[in-house]
Amino acid sequence: MTAANTTLFLQRDTKIFVTKKANAKAYEIPALEGLSFSQAVNNATITLNEASPDGSTQRRGSAAFAESLAPAEWSFQTYLRPTVEDNSGTYANGDRDDGNKHGAIEEILWAALAGDLGTATFPAEGSNKDLTGWTFGTTNATLDFASSNKVQLAKLDMFFALSGMGTASDDNQNVIYHLDEAVVNEVSIDFDIDGIATCTWSGFAKKIAEVNAGARPDGSTAGYFQNISANNVITATPNGDTVTAQNASTSNFIQNRLSEVVLATNNTNTDPNTNYLDEYKVTLTGGSITISNNISYVTPSMMQTVNQPLGHVVGSRTVSGNLTCYADSTAGRSIDLYEDLQEASVFDATNMFDLRIYLGGKASAFLPNGPGALFFLPAAHIDIPTHNVEDVISFDIAFTGLASNGVFATNSTTGVVTQTTAVSATNSLTATNELMVIMKGA
Repeated sequence: MTAANTTLFLQRDTKIFVTKKANAKAYEIPALEGLSFSQAVNNATITLNEASPDGSTQRRGSAAFAESLAPAEWSFQTYLRPTVEDNSGTYANGDRDDGNKHGAIEEILWAALAGDLGTATFPAEGSNKDLTGWTFGTTNATLDFASSNKVQLAKLDMFFALSGMGTASDDNQNVIYHLDEAVVNEVSIDFDIDGIATCTWSGFAKKIAEVNAGARPDGSTAGYFQNISANNVITATPNGDTVTAQNASTSNFIQNRLSEVVLATNNTNTDPNTNYLDEYKVTLTGGSITISNNISYVTPSMMQTVNQPLGHVVGSRTVSGNLTCYADSTAGRSIDLYEDLQEASVFDATNMFDLRIYLGGKASAFLPNGPGALFFLPAAHIDIPTHNVEDVISFDIAFTGLASNGVFATNSTTGVVTQTTAVSATNSLTATNELMVIMKGA
C-alpha cells in the first residue's frame, strides 16, 4: 500500500490464505475481483396487534432482539490452473511437492469440497503432500469423491489479508480477517469459449474475527498466523510456510476454445433405444458445471443470548451443468443427439451417458492436454436439448451426474485412470462416483 492509503484498503491488495484448521502451513489462493465475506445477525421483531382501548389511540411500538449469528458466508473466483512441479532437484518452502507431480493452484479447495482432510499432510521439506481425494501423479493429478460421504467436510482456517502482507508496525495497516471452521459448499466451473476457465467458490464459516495478538481468535497460538505479535507486527513472515509455487506462472491457464466434449453410451446392451450412436461429439460455445454439497448449519435457540452456529452438516451431493453448442447436422454431432434423445424419451425414464468434458483439449481417453482438465461423469442423465434461436441456431444441453456401479482405478504413481468395471447400473443413492476431475499441468 502507498503512504497515501495507510488507513484505506484496496481490493486488488487482498490476499487469501487457506489451510486445514490449526495447521501451520497454508496455501495462498490467487483470486479474481469480486471476492466477498460477511456474517449477518438473525433478528426477531416483536409488534403489537390489538384493538384501540378508547376508539382513538393504540399502542404502535415494536421491539427488536438479536437471536443468533447466521453462518458467515464467503465467495471468490479463481482461474482453473493445473500445475506440475519442475523437479529441479531443489525443494524449498513454497513448493507444492518433492518431485515432478501434477496438481492445481487451488488443490486444497478441491480437497475440501470432496472430503474431510482427515489425514491430510501439507508440503514439507523432503516429503510429499497428501490431500484427501487427490492422487498427485507424474502424468496427471486425479480427484475422486470416494471419501465424500461424510457427515461433515473439511474444516478450514481461511484468512483474508486486506493489505496483502504488510510489515508495518501500525496495526491499521495489517488488517487480517479469520474465517473459523470455513467449509467449501459449492464450486461452479465456467468455460466461456472466448475466455479462460474459471471456478467460483462459495461456502460458510462459523465466525469472522480479526486476527491480532496470537494466531487465532480463540486465544491459541497454533496455526498459520502464529507469528503476529500483540501490536500486529508480522515478526517472522509466514511466507516461508506458504505454498506459492506456480502462482505467478502464465503457463497454467486453460484456454476454453481448445475444449472438447464426448458423450458415449455405456449401457448399450440394456438400453431400450437402439438408435443411440456409440459416441457423440459436441463442439462447445460455452458451458458450466456445478458441484454442490448443500451444506446447512445447526444453531441453538436459547433465550437471552445471541446464539452461535454449532457446526455444519452436509446434504445431498449434486453434480449438474449445462453445455451450449451450435445445431450441427454433421453425423454424430448435436442434431443427431437431439433426435436420438427425443426418440428415447418415450422409453427412458433415465438415460445414461459417459460424459467427458475436456477443457483445454483432449490428449487421450481419461487424459486432457496440458494445461487442461477433464471433468468425467461415468453416468450422466442428459436432458433433451433446447433450441436457442439467434443468428446461428444453437442448443442448450443440461445434464445431471448419477452415481453408478462402474469401477475406476487410479495409478498411485502416475495418476492415470483406467476403467476396471463397466457401468451397467446407475441411480445409486449410496455411491460416490458421480464425478472425477483429472488435471494435467504444463
